[in-house]
Amino acid sequence: DPLVPPFGRVVDYLTFAGIYRGVHLEARPKTYIKSLHAEGDKKGVLHVESIIEGKARDADISYRLTFGGKLVKEFKTPTLQVPSVALWNPKTPYLYRLEATLKSSDGVDSLSLMVGFREAKFTPEGFFLNGQKIKLIGLNRHQNYPYVGPAMPDSAQREDADILKMRLGCNVVRTSHY
Repeated sequence: DPLVPPFGRVVDYLTFAGIYRGVHLEARPKTYIKSLHAEGDKKGVLHVESIIEGKARDADISYRLTFGGKLVKEFKTPTLQVPSVALWNPKTPYLYRLEATLKSSDGVDSLSLMVGFREAKFTPEGFFLNGQKIKLIGLNRHQNYPYVGPAMPDSAQREDADILKMRLGCNVVRTSHY
């Protein structure tokens, strides 16, 4: 396709071709959860948005929130108040698991994601996470390596992230083009 970089429009980096990450195949019923999004705030309020694709009129979605493998709450509403919430921050990156299950005459579908509860604000005085000012220390990171481009195993990608955090002390990273 002549419109796809690098041969079409001007671009400032090389676009590699081929599959260079793990691939998986999903089998979904005709009516399924197209997307699942959740945001948790520092007061413990969880907002959930799910988009259902398909035409089954009897589609019914329910949610399940767990923390550390233990059930917090099963619910059907798009908002949930979580008591005694464990807030996410870089030193204690507490994550909850949200599981969505859709049941319909077309079958059962499910999706899950990890969600943290926090409040992040940029102000003229600086960056604040959960009301605490944090100095941001960061770098830009490309995933390409000499001779192999982006085709490095997950272990090498994780090691790169560990170097940025543990050895260089970064608490923010800009990923480039990916």
